Amino acid sequence: MPCGSVPGICPQDLARDLEEASNEMLLADEDKPIYYAFGSGFAALPLETATQLIEVSAELATKRVDELADKNTELTSTLSTLRSEIYARLGQSVNLDEDEDDNDE
Repeated sequence: MPCGSVPGICPQDLARDLEEASNEMLLADEDKPIYYAFGSGFAALPLETATQLIEVSAELATKRVDELADKNTELTSTLSTLRSEIYARLGQSVNLDEDEDDNDE
C-alpha cells in the first residue's frame, strides 16, 4: 500500500534509499558530476553539493519516519481505548476485531 507524500514511495523506503545513495557517494569520482533528481528533472551537481543534498534529504526522511511511528503509536493507543469503551458499553454484541481477510485490501 502506498504511503507518504509521494505516491508509491513510503518514507521508510525513501530513508533507506537515501542512505544507500549516501553510501554510494563515497565511491563516486570527484571529477564527474552527480545527476540529482529534482521533481521530474535532473541537475548535474558537484559531488560535494550532491552529498550535502542527500544527507539533508536523508535526515528529513528519517525524521518523517520517526514522526509517523510516533503517530502510529498514538493512534493505536487511541484505538485500544475506544475499543475498550465500546465493549464496556455494548458488551460482546459487537465485534471490533479485524478479520484477517479485511487486511488484504
